[in-house]
Amino acid sequence: MPSSQGHSDEDDDAGGLEMIRQIRSNDPIYRKISSAANEEVGRIAQGSKFGQEIMTCAFSPDGSLFAWSVGSSTVSVHSVSELLPILSSAATSSGATAASLLQNWAQTQSAAVLSARSQEANNGKIDLDNGQAVTAIAFGERGDGVSRRASINSYQRFNTKGNLVLAVGLAGGDIKVWDMATGRIALLLQDHSDAISSLEFSRDGSFILVSAAKDKSVNLWDLPDDGNMFHSLIPERGWVQPVRQVAWSPNGQHIVTVGDGKTALLWELETFTVVKSLQGHLNDVTGCRFSADGKLLYTSSLDTRVICWNIQTGQIVGRYEHMTPPPSAIFAAGTNDHEVIGLDVKQSRLATICNDGFLRVWDISSEEVKDPIARVEISPDARSLAFAPDERSIAIGCQGGFLQFYSFPE
Repeated sequence: MPSSQGHSDEDDDAGGLEMIRQIRSNDPIYRKISSAANEEVGRIAQGSKFGQEIMTCAFSPDGSLFAWSVGSSTVSVHSVSELLPILSSAATSSGATAASLLQNWAQTQSAAVLSARSQEANNGKIDLDNGQAVTAIAFGERGDGVSRRASINSYQRFNTKGNLVLAVGLAGGDIKVWDMATGRIALLLQDHSDAISSLEFSRDGSFILVSAAKDKSVNLWDLPDDGNMFHSLIPERGWVQPVRQVAWSPNGQHIVTVGDGKTALLWELETFTVVKSLQGHLNDVTGCRFSADGKLLYTSSLDTRVICWNIQTGQIVGRYEHMTPPPSAIFAAGTNDHEVIGLDVKQSRLATICNDGFLRVWDISSEEVKDPIARVEISPDARSLAFAPDERSIAIGCQGGFLQFYSFPE
């Protein structure tokens, strides 16, 4: 079985990957400045708990918009062409350009805030206030001619002017769905009783959303059916631990759930049942992503590794190690300094962040597992990452309230 070899510090190789921009949250609730990023010592505001434990970020499917939050009530949405001009040629239009979307937001606001919103839109940025701490976000894009999964009522309140929405999961368990064409809330989804941990839309354009929460529940929502929560995924033996992340297969037929446990569950949506229980990790599973063709699944864990699974057979086909030599089972099963915090997969590349303070990128275009093509030192408090759709660029969200953007040369 192939296994990648880690790098020593002397072997560090950026592989052409370089940081192209860093920005920090202007949220007044947040007061910490990361010493790793700015060589300054900061502090958390007295009595403030927001912005200390979460950072979530996402690119829109067409790559024209980027959204992020530090765990306060605000989600900031940027035009990628304004945020990262070097990447502007890669951002495509999906019915309307990012600039026109942002300008539309300003035009739909009341007169009292129109001036401020217009200025924000002209700068390629707008802030969405959600009323409570943000814990997860996900963009969704409507497709044409998509067959429906759930029942559709003849009368529908859900109506968006555009094809792009942003789902925002909150600490109290609510989910707000924003219409990106107007900057207004299109739906409020309520069922979870604890913080939302993960959100993802089906890639078939059906506007079906899956949500996971710390209350151990996983729900399926049909947005065109007025946000109908039409099913909860419940294994026969029930949840043992909270779910950390969910992932939807490219063909929309399967969902994977992972969390505080060593197992990844593969669900078949036609029957809403677990068809495979993937066991191979030695510690909690932190993330999951399908390959572009949906044949492989990648899962990250606190056990210092990422495992690649064959979905059809349920067998392990590769391991991406973050320590050399790989740790013993006892070490991997406990707290260690090479825990893999998260991962993302786009086309031919796999990226991971690890609490050893490094971003690693692997070429996954072939079945052979080789050394990372890039290994770059980042902030040790990195908590989330997101690949841009062009797979050239990576956003890293950090607990210190700032973002770092890295990019490969064309």
